[in-house]
Amino acid sequence: MDIHVSLAGRRDLATGIYRQLLDAILDGRLRAGERLPPSRDLAQRLEVSRNTVAVAYERLTAEGFLVGRVGAGTFVSAEPLGRLRARSAPAGSNVLPRPVWRTPPVPAPDRSTVEYDFAVGVPDGRFFPIETWRRLVARELRASAVRSATYGDPRGHAGLRAAIARHIGVARSVRAGADDVLVTHGAQQALDLIGRVLVEPGSTVAAEGPGTGRRGCSSSRWPGSSTRGCWPGTCARPAASTPSGTPGSSPRWNGTSRRG
Repeated sequence: MDIHVSLAGRRDLATGIYRQLLDAILDGRLRAGERLPPSRDLAQRLEVSRNTVAVAYERLTAEGFLVGRVGAGTFVSAEPLGRLRARSAPAGSNVLPRPVWRTPPVPAPDRSTVEYDFAVGVPDGRFFPIETWRRLVARELRASAVRSATYGDPRGHAGLRAAIARHIGVARSVRAGADDVLVTHGAQQALDLIGRVLVEPGSTVAAEGPGTGRRGCSSSRWPGSSTRGCWPGTCARPAASTPSGTPGSSPRWNGTSRRG
């Protein structure tokens, strides 16, 4: 996993790399025995000289946080480093939905039928592996496999939330712990929760185009795009992005399919 390092606005680049790697080690994002990227690769990704990264690595090695192995690379020291710092999101005010969403309008279901339905996220039920599904469900519902008859944590499995918190901490340098992560039942539920907190009728929302539109929304369209807003009264505009989620160049939308 590539560690996220940001050098925006920094003059002493080596110190910036050193401090961010040290923070990642002390708060547990980088664990004992994990391998750091080679100095040449990290320097190329950060667009700095290899010597700048080497200075940061050497300082951490001298302080006992890293250890170099000839022919293998640089690793986080396996020696005890003292008590690790807790990593959690900064405290803030309670996040509540905007008043307008306490009684949101419910669009009428679209019951129209078409010969060929290309709607996103709606699989053809005829191809569902029902026999395989029934067999797996029967196996998991045996008395020996059922350990508890209670519901799980509504926030999601604790191990999964911890893994997500660590991943975004290492890859995106997001300050969060397992208690700050909420696992939703899909992108639509996540967007719904975000929308209730951040938008209200009249807001402008940027969405991927092509993307998943929701029927029944009262929203305007970006010229040449079929993307719609997901919340009544909002305006959705297509935004370019790469498969990894990073912003891309602004595309020219002409209403046809586009390769990313």
